[in-house]
Parts: sequence; C-alpha cells; structure tokens
Amino acid sequence: MHTGSRICGCALVALILLRLAVGWHFLSEGMAKFRDPNFSSEPLLLQAVGPLAKLFHQQVPGFHRWREHLQTPRLDVPLSAEDQERLANWKADYEKRRAEAKAEKKPEPAELPPVAAYQPWGNEIVRDWAALLTKFKAAVPLNEDQIKQADEILRQRIQLLADYLAEQEADIVTYRHELHRLGQMDQSPAAGKLPYLDERIAYKKGETRGMPGVWIADIRNFEQAYTDALRALVPENVTEKQQKKVTSVLASSTWLDMINLIVTWFTFGIGVLLLAGMFTRLASFAAAMFLLSILASQPPWVAGAELQFFHYQLVEFTALILLIATAAGRYGGLDFFIHSFFSKRCTRNQ
Repeated sequence: MHTGSRICGCALVALILLRLAVGWHFLSEGMAKFRDPNFSSEPLLLQAVGPLAKLFHQQVPGFHRWREHLQTPRLDVPLSAEDQERLANWKADYEKRRAEAKAEKKPEPAELPPVAAYQPWGNEIVRDWAALLTKFKAAVPLNEDQIKQADEILRQRIQLLADYLAEQEADIVTYRHELHRLGQMDQSPAAGKLPYLDERIAYKKGETRGMPGVWIADIRNFEQAYTDALRALVPENVTEKQQKKVTSVLASSTWLDMINLIVTWFTFGIGVLLLAGMFTRLASFAAAMFLLSILASQPPWVAGAELQFFHYQLVEFTALILLIATAAGRYGGLDFFIHSFFSKRCTRNQ
C-alpha cells in the first residue's frame, strides 16, 4: 500500500510539473509576441501545405493585390532591345528631373523604373498610398505648411519603397522565374506519374510559398510608419468627429491583424490558466486544438513540409491531451477549490 501511494504521489508531482512546464511555454510565447512589434502569423499561413493549405492561405489578405502583381510566373530572360531602350530613356529623364529639382531646391521626384519585375506591385502600393493621402487631407483641416509636409512624407515613403524594391529585385526575379518553372513541371505529362517529379514539384511549392512573406512584412512596416507620420500632422484643435474620421481613414487593421491579436492573447491566456491550474481541462483542450491547427498546416507526409517544429509540437499536443484526461489542475491548482465549490453545491441541491 505504501509503495502504491508513493507511486501515486510521484505521478501527481509529475502531472503538476508537466502542467507548469506547458503553461510556462505558452506564457513565454505570448509575452514574446507582445514584445515583438513585427510578430505576424502571415509566414505560417503562407507556408501551409497539404489538404488544408488553401484554407490557411485564404486568411492572408491580398496586401495591395500582391498575388495578382507579384505571384505571377515570369521567365527570367534578358530584356528585349525595346525594353532596354525604354529603360535607358527613363533613367536619363529621371536623373535629369531629379537634378533639376535638386538645383531648384524642390522635392526630388520618386518613381519606380518601368519593365522591373516588381513595378506593377510597386505602382499599386504607390497608388494606394496616394489615395490614402487624398482621403487624409479631406478628413482633417490642414494649413499650407502641413499639406506640404504631408506631400513630402508620401514622397519620402515612395523613395524608400523604390530603394527597397530595387534591392530585392534579384530575389523577386528569381521568385517569379521559379513560379514559371513550377508551372512547367505541373503541366508536364509525367506529373502525377513519376514519384520523384511529384516530390520535386511539392518541394518547389514549399520553397517558393514563403518568399513573398518577407517583402510583405517589410513594406507593411513602411506603411505603418507612413500612417504614423500622417497622424502626427493632425492639429490638436480638431473636433472629436474629425478625429474619428482621421482614425477611420488611417486605420490599417485587417483580418490578419485580428488573427495576430487573437493568437497573442490566446497563448498568453492559456499560459496564465495552466500555471494557475484554473479551468485546466478547458484551457488544455483549447491549446491542443490550437496546436493541432498548426500541425495540420505542415503534414509530415507532404513533400516540402516544414518540420523544424513539428515533432516538439506533437509532443506538447500529447502532453495537453494527458492534462485533459487527468484534470491536472485539481492538484496544486485553483481547480481544486473550483471543483470543491461546485461539488458541495451539487450535494446540497440533491
């Protein structure tokens, strides 16, 4: 009997330690997301593979129609003579206009070069930013100096965008070229018949899927800085109605932002509940379903799946199932008092 009690006691201690370890992991992950201003679920959603990949991808909004402009195949070949002439003429004219503006102490024009692989997407971003500025000017009364400042803010952002996209041009060209190669492999008569070719196709899809996420995240930061700079121009004496209108115009909240907020508070909240041993079964079930969704985004049997974190997540998922099955919060947690309270009430009602 003594031996059985000792084993039971050791098992209880192990359960408590397991609950605390899992709880601390969720809490620390939530705190890390709070501290990281660049945290985004976007890379995870974009890199999803397998049967549920489309569902994950649909949660990522089309940032300035990037799928239409950027996620399109384009063969990497030398520019035609016509395009070379067009680009040379643009460069000469662009440099001339910038030099003239600098000599006259006027704002230098900021433009994206034609025929560049990123130009359609870049132009879409510039149009959206310009439209945002127009709405901003209509929403709040600005004096002539503030209007000039707002125009300069847009010009600086466009220049920053142009410089950034120029730095990424080689990678964007490679990305669109790889999409072209992937399309050719998909259309090959051997696709679906030769296992090694199917594996190459799946690997190539996984390799290219996450590439735009970095560019999107960087430009999203540029855009946030742009709206912050415009918001700083709002006069202090604006009415409450005008302030609300400005906030509405500059609001950059998207469905993805909501997902990021939910994930951050969810992981933090699960960590608090598990550490306190409060509503442990419910918290463990919610955490297990969350981990299951992450595991489902990278099925190990699908070629090209990212398995760097899969196995440790699988172990933690199993640990959460154990916490559900054993009601571990009743041992060294607040669930002991919650369970006792409701047990007494049920007894009295009987």
